[in-house]
Amino acid sequence: MPTFDHKNRADIRIIYGERQTNVRSALRNTVMSEGYRGIEDYGEVKPLESALSTGWPDLLVLDSGLPGGDCCALIESLRHNRTGDNPFVPVIFTLWNADSDAVERIVGCGVDDLLVNPISPTQLMSRIEFLVFNRKPFVVTSDYIGPDRRDATERDSEIPAIDVPNTLQQKAFGEKVDYENLRNSISDMLVTINEERLIRHSYQIAFLVRLITDGLAAEPQDERISEFITRLSDVARDVGERLAGSRYEHVSDLCETMIETAGRVALRAESPNPKDIELLSPLSDALIVGFNPDKQAADMASEINGMLSNFAARSA
Repeated sequence: MPTFDHKNRADIRIIYGERQTNVRSALRNTVMSEGYRGIEDYGEVKPLESALSTGWPDLLVLDSGLPGGDCCALIESLRHNRTGDNPFVPVIFTLWNADSDAVERIVGCGVDDLLVNPISPTQLMSRIEFLVFNRKPFVVTSDYIGPDRRDATERDSEIPAIDVPNTLQQKAFGEKVDYENLRNSISDMLVTINEERLIRHSYQIAFLVRLITDGLAAEPQDERISEFITRLSDVARDVGERLAGSRYEHVSDLCETMIETAGRVALRAESPNPKDIELLSPLSDALIVGFNPDKQAADMASEINGMLSNFAARSA
């Protein structure tokens, strides 16, 4: 395996955001003394966001409470290729308040790692080395793009792991980054991610339809029905927006029917038309087959049942 030579640190570009000026200055100076000459520091979100779109950062270290914007939303935008040039740049979040809600939101936005402030330079050096040698592959679900955070018991699911470009590793190993090749690799990877998102959306639609139909049939009715219906309508629309140019354009008519049906159900969420509800199950069945033509029906049903079981366990 290649080694991370100290002299290669100088070529690594790090964007660092921290709200406390004294903490930011101290860590930046120490990191620079360790050979990381390419560190840029910011005290607010807006200039940091602009820096993401100029050049090619190799690592982002970001205080989750940086003022001037929503840092989790920024990383979600980065991972969805709406901000910056490289949606796969490694991201370490730091936070001063490690309450469970904050941690859950941070983990869900697509970061690679999380450190609780105050952090030491030694901690940061250790995490950088981990991202060089052991960075996790990405996974794509209906509502997440980012490093694989599943534990060992969950990794036997049908969701594939995707190895993404890692310029931090390339520079650490002394490799020259060909940015034209990097752009092409990112473009190819985004096609793969888009198609994987469509597959995961097909499962999400089937899952939501089960929640809706079962919830409407329950006595009393599930009080979260409106929430499920809204989510179904949102996912169906996102599928429609992603189909163009993909290998799944053949299901566009089915998708349009699902969008229209889900939209009508959403408009009358309190008392949906029974005919529209009856349409949801056959439509979702046809969609999941269209997006997964090589899968056995029993395997797809098993995965959906697993999603329902996990949801019930979390809701208990």
